[in-house]
Amino acid sequence: MSQYNPYGNQQSGQGAMNYGNYGGGGAPPPQRNGMSTGMIIGIILGILFLCFLLCGGVLAALLIPAISAARAAATQVQDSNNMRLIGLALHNYEATYKKLPTPYATNSNGEKVWSWRIAMLPFIEDGTTFQKVDFKNMKPWDDPSNTVLQGPANPYFTSVRSDLPPGSNGANIFLISNPENKGGPNSAFVDGVYTKFSDCSDGISNTLVGVLLVKHNVPWASPETLSTEEAYRLIQNEDQTFIALFLDGAVKRLKTSIDEQTFKALVTRDGGEQMYPDMLEP
Repeated sequence: MSQYNPYGNQQSGQGAMNYGNYGGGGAPPPQRNGMSTGMIIGIILGILFLCFLLCGGVLAALLIPAISAARAAATQVQDSNNMRLIGLALHNYEATYKKLPTPYATNSNGEKVWSWRIAMLPFIEDGTTFQKVDFKNMKPWDDPSNTVLQGPANPYFTSVRSDLPPGSNGANIFLISNPENKGGPNSAFVDGVYTKFSDCSDGISNTLVGVLLVKHNVPWASPETLSTEEAYRLIQNEDQTFIALFLDGAVKRLKTSIDEQTFKALVTRDGGEQMYPDMLEP
């Protein structure tokens, strides 16, 4: 039986042990108390990843409104540019023919056949479509033979903010037209009448002639027009502001809260009214 020596080693052999590291047998294996280095690194990486996700979420929450606002501003700019191009087309038409187009065309039977937008086609770089229009027979735009007028609208007639699907024939830009009023003020565009800039005694910069309505559309070739009353009613459905075209080609954002009498005064070409700065969206 082996003797136990508390200050030395046990004799070699089975069951030999070293107690207290006082002998020459070397240190005992270290105890694995607590977490390993790998676990600590993993936890740190997890915390960093969580922080990244949280910070990323906060940044995204801060950026989303700014991105949305920038996108909304960009689409409004594009809509304004489309309206501005229509204004330029009207001026080029007037310079070419010495008069403005009628709000709609009529045939020999007195039928309204198509919209003023047809007359704009050569002036918005769409002569190809214009050349396909049957000016000889002058059938209504929705006649089966007039397939070209039932096709997609030129992008300049539509709003990029509308919910119209790609390739739609819907148009969002309207001229305001009223029956001729021989006893009082008239709008710049009069049903069935060719008017001129010289007819506008209020000044072309003070005469509102068209509106862009994001939430209202008609087939682009349709002869449907908007009266002053209809236009005012429809702008109430727009979001805070609407885009207005003036006869000088200027495009302005007006508040939908504009007073009806003020709106009507702006539409008249010879009523003696002017536009004031507080009507504009800042």
